[in-house]
Amino acid sequence: MQLGDSLGFRQNTGAPDQSSPVRVELVDGTVCVRATGAGPQGIPGYPYWAGSCFGPSAGVWRVGEPELWKDDLRHYALYPPVKAGGYWQVAVASGDTAPAKRIDVQTAYR
Repeated sequence: MQLGDSLGFRQNTGAPDQSSPVRVELVDGTVCVRATGAGPQGIPGYPYWAGSCFGPSAGVWRVGEPELWKDDLRHYALYPPVKAGGYWQVAVASGDTAPAKRIDVQTAYR
């Protein structure tokens, strides 16, 4: 199988850091991966989902505030640091109705 095959991976031919993250590793060891398709129902403040998280903070990778990404998708599903020098964050909810909590991202993969 070659890159670009219908069953393989598609090569990212865009400029570096121009695509949104497809996987993130959180500071607590949780790994979140992007997914597609019909996901779970939205929860207050986070009407959308980006994927699933596995590990200590397992659950649904939630997305809210779409205005953050309306002009720039490089950081889609990531939230800016709350303080200078802080970490980017993702929102994770442990179930379909549980409130989401934001957790610091250690590494993001594009």
